[in-house]
Amino acid sequence: MNAQFKKGVLELIVLESVRGRDMYGYELVEEVSRVVDVNEGTIYPLLKRLTNEHYFETYLRESTEGPPRKYYHITAAGILYRDSLEKDWNEFSGRVNGFLENRRRTSFEDPGTDETAGRREGQQLVFRPRTDAERAERHEQAEKRREKWMEGQERQG
Repeated sequence: MNAQFKKGVLELIVLESVRGRDMYGYELVEEVSRVVDVNEGTIYPLLKRLTNEHYFETYLRESTEGPPRKYYHITAAGILYRDSLEKDWNEFSGRVNGFLENRRRTSFEDPGTDETAGRREGQQLVFRPRTDAERAERHEQAEKRREKWMEGQERQG
């Protein structure tokens, strides 16, 4: 998975994990690793920062398997922050997914470049030069999609 993708969603995953129940560091590494491939060197600095920003409180609990463990408990501020991250994530991923789906749909309907049009013959795509009328129609369709998108942006903003 792309490192920048992981970095962008890691806080949300950690906060969500601790929202369900208090967890200690290594337990969090295991939990987060089920979603994204991370190691302790990534999680512990993040836990320290989130604690310093008052999104977590910590406490020690005795362990039967060695020294006491530091547990992380999400605060009210942490829950609010997690909720805002989830809202941002849903909006962001929804826009990206919508964009990709739209591109997939339009590329299936209209494969090729501005200069070629494609059609399926069996499992093979066959391309031929576009006519001036086809290029004009394609441009008009693209302009309508752009206008529709802009209207949606204005409604959201």
